[in-house]
Amino acid sequence: VLLPAFMIIPLIGQFFSGGISIDLIKGFISEGSEILNMMDLNEIIPYAILISFTITFFLSLTSSVSSTAISREGERMSFYKSLPVTMMSIIDAKILIGIILSVTIPLIVLIGVTIIFSLNIVVVLLSLITIILTATFSSVFDIVVDVYKPKLLWDNENQAIKQNFMIMIPMFS
Repeated sequence: VLLPAFMIIPLIGQFFSGGISIDLIKGFISEGSEILNMMDLNEIIPYAILISFTITFFLSLTSSVSSTAISREGERMSFYKSLPVTMMSIIDAKILIGIILSVTIPLIVLIGVTIIFSLNIVVVLLSLITIILTATFSSVFDIVVDVYKPKLLWDNENQAIKQNFMIMIPMFS
């Protein structure tokens, strides 16, 4: 969630310092709209899918929510075994949280791009499907890696995240 903010803050600073003008932004939007209007729908779809996949996958990999979901529980895992809920239900909930967090920023970007460039509904739907599938795959893969080898013994939660080498496997895979 912080990464997009860190990317936008310099742009806002450039805007207020006079480095970027409103005319420049309007020109970028009009040129982008012209390019999209000249392209055939079949030419736009692969780019939309690729861009949606790349943004979602990058943001999913830089987040360690799913890849440390089991490790962060630590010794409380024995408590979960005593609950009247199956462990699979708990893992499903952790996957769902990872998906929701991974989908949020790409959806905001998709809505903004759709409004600014008036994208075709087919492009928007295919991008939406790509975002959801990519976030689901990433979250499931991260949870599987964490279930395979969780770091359950730690003194504070920072150790579960910062000293857990298994986080690097989804990030660099």
